[in-house]
This record gives sequence, structure tokens and C-alpha cells, in this order.
Amino acid sequence: RPGAITIEDVESATGLKVTHDSTVRASGTLNSHYSPNATVQLIAEADIAFEIEGAAQGVIGLLALAEVSTPSGLVRLAVPRNTEEYARALYAALREADALKLEAVLAVPPEATGIGVAVIDRLIRAAAGS
Repeated sequence: RPGAITIEDVESATGLKVTHDSTVRASGTLNSHYSPNATVQLIAEADIAFEIEGAAQGVIGLLALAEVSTPSGLVRLAVPRNTEEYARALYAALREADALKLEAVLAVPPEATGIGVAVIDRLIRAAAGS
């Protein structure tokens, strides 16, 4: 599964091309493994305002890179400056959403390169239980 050691890292270190021929059965590979109680929705930054229209104040969290502004009424769960910080903050942010009893978390995923692939994988797993 995607993680801190990226496909690019493995290929660079080994000189081999990584392929995805089989399903790995291991801890953390269940689709819903990272799901908080709150509904998690992956969303494009441009769609945030549409998604929160009519929502009550303080019941929706936002997880996104710092460059994404936080609209009024949303609870900012983390302010990662880069994809590496996003990866480190992800689980704590999902647990914080539960501690705050948020109904939903809108997650603007980082770019799907390097560690961003792992972050997106974990966000998809978190959303799977929603």
C-alpha cells in the first residue's frame, strides 16, 4: 500500500519498475480502516462553498493544505504547509473530528505525487466508512 516510502523511492533505490499485480492482505488495508465517526468526503477546493451551503455552524471540519482558506463556519482540523505535514497530521485530525463530534469532514486532497499518493489512499479509506 502507499506509504512514506514512495513508489519513486523504491524504483530509484532498486532500479526496478514497481507493478501492482496482486492484492496485499495486511493490517491497514481494509477500505474502512481509517474511518472516523464523522462522514469524510474528498472534495475539490472549488466545491467547498457549495458543500457547506445551509450547514449549521461548527459541525463540519476542513482538512486541507494551509493554502486553502477556511470558510466561515467550518472547523479547521489541521493547517499543514506541505504534503509531508498533511501525512503527519491526518490521523490526529480525524480523531479530533470525533472528539469535537463533527458530523462531517471535507478533505481537500494533496496532489497525487510522492507521499501525496499515501495521503489520498488514507483519505479514501477514511471516506469508505462514511
